[in-house]
Amino acid sequence: MSVDLNFRPRLWERRSTAPLHRLLDQASVLFLGVDEAELFFGHTDAARLFAELPTLQRIVLKDEENAATTLHRGSEAGIEVRSLSVDVVETVGAGDAFAAGYLAGLASGRTDAACTRLGHAVAASTLICHGDRPELVPDAQGVSTIVEAADEEWASWRITADHPLPWTTVGAHGMIDA
Repeated sequence: MSVDLNFRPRLWERRSTAPLHRLLDQASVLFLGVDEAELFFGHTDAARLFAELPTLQRIVLKDEENAATTLHRGSEAGIEVRSLSVDVVETVGAGDAFAAGYLAGLASGRTDAACTRLGHAVAASTLICHGDRPELVPDAQGVSTIVEAADEEWASWRITADHPLPWTTVGAHGMIDA
């Protein structure tokens, strides 16, 4: 089971966080931002989080527009993937989109780096439009472009509402294929 903490202190004022703790006690994958970890747990120490949550096998720690790091129980090192450069239109839904992209990669057996790139790509697609979801999600060819891009190419991508996404292609009728 995966849990995206989405902890918002104002929503939990004068309320018990027991429901969140019950979810966390069942999670094998935990998505959370650095800021959320500090607010909810009081730290970002992966070893402590794994000790506090015995079913947890994987933590995906997001540092907003900078990077996301995947950490595994019993492993000292994590896999960090830099975020894409994005001209943000609206932030609503980007965290959920990241989790959806990451989990799609995980469900298809991809590496931590590939899962994280897919998370970043779907989040970026959400950040450049109004509303809480992307207008386009990558098709199989787009997924391949995302996960197979050289690190230098990945780092050079700038995601804007005015230009096609780097993983899209122009179809036979001049329409963009996701």
